[in-house]
Amino acid sequence: SSGINAEWPLRPGTNLTRLCCYHRPFTILHTAMFFFGLLTCYLLTTCLLPGTTATSRADPDIDLININDIYGPGHVNTRCQNKICPVYTVQDAGLPSVIEVRDYQDSYWVSTTYYEPINGSCIEGEAMRALYIQLYNFYKGVNTMGLLIDRTLPVRVMRQFNREDNKNYCYTMFYLPEIYSMNPPAPLSVEIFMGYNYRKRCYTLQVKGRFSWKRATRLHEALLKFLKKKKITTTTNSDIILDIYTGYGVPLEEKYAEVLICDENVSYK
Repeated sequence: SSGINAEWPLRPGTNLTRLCCYHRPFTILHTAMFFFGLLTCYLLTTCLLPGTTATSRADPDIDLININDIYGPGHVNTRCQNKICPVYTVQDAGLPSVIEVRDYQDSYWVSTTYYEPINGSCIEGEAMRALYIQLYNFYKGVNTMGLLIDRTLPVRVMRQFNREDNKNYCYTMFYLPEIYSMNPPAPLSVEIFMGYNYRKRCYTLQVKGRFSWKRATRLHEALLKFLKKKKITTTTNSDIILDIYTGYGVPLEEKYAEVLICDENVSYK
């Protein structure tokens, strides 16, 4: 179970990325150019043929988000700047300032199907990367409407424990802006689906600088232990949620993420 009500897409998608390398080793110069081309292909992973659609050029590695857009907790607009974020209100729960209590509204998310963690981590491995690219391309027009959707923040990575087989599974998801909630485009990939998240209260810790799944797990455990001491119970204790606000290539000192523990049964206005 993904933890959200899934509406699976109607048909499978196709891989739009094509690999090509031009080969004409007639002279020493051409031979050198040939091997240089091979090296370039290896470094870039794929070489796009002329006429390839814009959606196939979607590259999450260059979708960088500057940490200067983030000014700390409780400021939705300044935190996300030109990106759209889930809407929430900050509550004064009498907790230390490093713990922010947020009440999130109902929202739609576009999620990957589940994948297994690698060495306990949900942000590593080829499976995670392949699914992330499909998710990214959904926003770049690879959907039933061919609709280009503004990228949103954060990239949410979640680990859930499945009691049926006693295993942990991972999901990566993007927030879907409310404007698309009435008639959202369906993904073309059977590994991407639309989901609905009910409103919830979340306890949030900032992760500044280098973040890893191991660090997120430790912060999750520390936050959970603290909440228990305060006699605050939540319904999703085993779920680790890591909201990532900075992408590839951002300097170490500017990286930023958040760890959340959420309660879906809380009542609030």
